[in-house]
Amino acid sequence: MLFIRTAFVIGAVILVLPTEEKAQARFMDTAFAAAQHVGSTCERQPELCAKAGVYWGVFKQKAEFGGRLALDLVKERAFGMMSDKSGERGQPSANGVSVPAVSRGTLTGKDIEPGWRGKVQRTGA
Repeated sequence: MLFIRTAFVIGAVILVLPTEEKAQARFMDTAFAAAQHVGSTCERQPELCAKAGVYWGVFKQKAEFGGRLALDLVKERAFGMMSDKSGERGQPSANGVSVPAVSRGTLTGKDIEPGWRGKVQRTGA
């Protein structure tokens, strides 16, 4: 559905473009003038740009927070990992990346070790 909508919008834009050379030249001049007008807004209205800078900073903070939140949710749901903010520290792995600590209740390391499964060595004849 997105492909169809995108194709429709691109087709509509192409249909509106002029075909005659004079009209194309006028269209290009108008487009460049509009771009220059937008680009010089801060020179004409510095207080507007100052406010826009403040709003942009707030937007960036919210976007970073949302990104971190989404990443934490994906990690927790997809990989079962706990967030670094949970208070538990992970163990460094061989490649230096911190692996989150996994809670195993009240079991100790000795309780978790598997039993010995090797063959019994026979001594003697």
